[in-house]
Amino acid sequence: MVGIAFDNFSGNTGDEAIGISVKGILNSLHCDYLELYAGSDTGRYETILIGGGHLLRELSINSEYNQFRIKGRHILNAMGIHGQPTDLDYLSEYKYVSVRSMGDRNKIQYISNVSIVPCTTLLLEDKPGTGFRVKSNSIGIHIYPETFTESEMDRFVQWCSQLIQQGFTLYFIPITLYRSDHTVFTPIVKRIGEGCFLVPNMGSREIFTVIGKFDCMISYSLHGAIFAYAHNVPFFLANVYEKNQFFMEDRGLMSGMFNTIYELMDRFEVSKKTDYSELLILDHKKLQEHIYILKSLI
Repeated sequence: MVGIAFDNFSGNTGDEAIGISVKGILNSLHCDYLELYAGSDTGRYETILIGGGHLLRELSINSEYNQFRIKGRHILNAMGIHGQPTDLDYLSEYKYVSVRSMGDRNKIQYISNVSIVPCTTLLLEDKPGTGFRVKSNSIGIHIYPETFTESEMDRFVQWCSQLIQQGFTLYFIPITLYRSDHTVFTPIVKRIGEGCFLVPNMGSREIFTVIGKFDCMISYSLHGAIFAYAHNVPFFLANVYEKNQFFMEDRGLMSGMFNTIYELMDRFEVSKKTDYSELLILDHKKLQEHIYILKSLI
């Protein structure tokens, strides 16, 4: 019996998707597993698969993320490293350590034999029967409105109206549900008006599936971008977190990043389709190698 430890408490779409992908890997290996929660007896398990996600952080009193600092002969799975933790030496005892980007690898240079493996959510498959219909010439949008000044929001709304006049249909899609996206997006969608729609709150596989129907995706969420990338849907990703930058740097996609909403509007061009197919082939090859290693260890 293998233990699996991931963020199953925040309700974050990306972490929920990670859990689904890890279970999918273990099911494909015909491996029995048990999902761990805060307070679980980790000593019962010879092997625990930990991650991925942005879970290994600097040690902090009473932090819910301390539960992922599990010592023993375990496995670190495509993990993101938050902050600059300098006390992860116990990872040297792990059977296998993998992080999801070169940026994360650089944070733990004091650990040898660390592999770089893409986020396992790239292995997700569309959910049949996801009923939300998307029109042609569609643009999916996920933003953090609280980061906009009033003038930036005015200009953004004006730009969205211009896109609709050019024949595009806009879909604001809640991804970071813990931020109450649906509630926050509602007045923006109403303000933009006809040609702009709000996607209802959905589970991670439904969100993954709907994003795959768009012609283009604008996202402040890393997994909003990953879900688009997985479907070879052109996307623009806000440079609001270093994890976003790490993902883009590893794939040479920095031209698809934007620092301000004005920069997005200057760079935006949906008619010139970006093709990620060669990058996806490389990522899936790394993931298949990763699965082979997991099989040999488990």
